[in-house]
Amino acid sequence: MNNKNNSALNSSTEHVHPFEPFVSKNTKTLILGTFPGKDFTDSNKENDKEDWYYGTDRNEFWELIEYALGCKENSLKKMTRDEKKEVLEKHNIGITDIVKKTIRTENNNSDENLEVMETNDLNSILDKYKGIDTIVLTSKDMYKNSFKKYYVETDDAILKQDKNKKAETHEEQGKKINIYYYTFKERPIRVVPLHTPARKNVAIDIKKTLYKYILNFYFRIQVIDKVILQRNL
Repeated sequence: MNNKNNSALNSSTEHVHPFEPFVSKNTKTLILGTFPGKDFTDSNKENDKEDWYYGTDRNEFWELIEYALGCKENSLKKMTRDEKKEVLEKHNIGITDIVKKTIRTENNNSDENLEVMETNDLNSILDKYKGIDTIVLTSKDMYKNSFKKYYVETDDAILKQDKNKKAETHEEQGKKINIYYYTFKERPIRVVPLHTPARKNVAIDIKKTLYKYILNFYFRIQVIDKVILQRNL
């Protein structure tokens, strides 16, 4: 009985995001998650100095990133926080989450059990770092449940859907991803919800291919096409 009460008490306490957004003047792609697992946000737990985004062994995030960027296999997970930052910055990638402060209604890591108290200031991030033209979401569910809820469908929405560009679809082995087009203060922003690295509901080889397509291949081709077009003008 005491254990049950303690569990309920712990799950209803306030949880604050332990990591600052990692964004630089070179960032072009911003990877956006929801909120870290309770192992990293429990005020009673002393976090390791090397703890960082997607730090649990069961999360496939860094494995997907290293494949997408052409890094050596099993290299990123072993890196220090600063080394991971160097790799991301080299590839013009930033990383943060939507939720800054929340209450967990249940003692688990489900996004459905987050009572959001405060979100990260995406407006300030996009305003300050004007090179960002792509937002990659680390869950397809969070596109509707969190991203649109807090940044698109509010009275003071910071992102507006680009009515002149239709969403595109890319498919790998029957698994589809969509590429949506928005504007931030008239600046084009692509939004791409990918399959979550936290659950194994999609084969990792498919996720690897999709992450690589978005983070490496797709937008690099866009840049090359743009350069070729400018040369021919």
